[in-house]
Amino acid sequence: MRSDYCREIDVPGCNRTQTDWVEMEEKRRTFWVAYVLDRFVCIRYGCPLTLTEQVVMVRLPAPEVAFQSGQPVLMGFLIESITADDQSSMSPFTECIVLANISGPALSHRHQSLVEKLYINMSQNTWDRHKWIGDELTERIALLLVKYAPASEQMDPLLLFTSMVAQTTVLYLYKIMNSMIPVTAENQATVIMQLNCFKVHPLTPIPLSLCAEFLNSYRNLDDSFASQLEHILKALRSLKRVNNLAQACLHSFELDNVDSLL
Repeated sequence: MRSDYCREIDVPGCNRTQTDWVEMEEKRRTFWVAYVLDRFVCIRYGCPLTLTEQVVMVRLPAPEVAFQSGQPVLMGFLIESITADDQSSMSPFTECIVLANISGPALSHRHQSLVEKLYINMSQNTWDRHKWIGDELTERIALLLVKYAPASEQMDPLLLFTSMVAQTTVLYLYKIMNSMIPVTAENQATVIMQLNCFKVHPLTPIPLSLCAEFLNSYRNLDDSFASQLEHILKALRSLKRVNNLAQACLHSFELDNVDSLL
């Protein structure tokens, strides 16, 4: 579908009859299905986006009841509808489009962050970009929870799919964040063990012990956490011979987590 054709679907200033509206609504829905499909396929395979919201002059699809009855409803454009105070006219299909739209910047953010990491050019802008996308997603999920009761998902497959898209995008952002971190705690712990104990900063056991507590608390969420935890504990054990703080941190950790370490 060409971008020129997309822009012609809702040309400003055109007066249409009810019959024209039904035909145009079918075209809008066809376009938005293609738009959503493009976003999800690109997210799945990491491809560049084909359609971007900046060139889209197509109104959002009308509520299903209005479409089935042929009752014309003037919907807004994507960008203005996202920021509108009144979200009552947003159908599950429209909510799916909005979430697909958020996934687009998430994909571009992933591509850009990979390039920035490659050239060691990550800055505060990278994290600001990540936070902005996360805030947009969090706000949208909150609106969904307010507007639709959890039981609604059992009656509307599209609403269930939309909710799944929202949660999957959260996981996608988490994956991006992990790829943006250049050195893991495990790698840093390995470096510490390779250094002379007297060259390690005396307060190093504090961040190591905090990392150990975090990894131990969430070790069931990721298989790699157990391995990282073991590396950090080894680093603390190697330091405790010459560092009383390391000995105290390790002793405190083992007392607090005696059951999980057995």
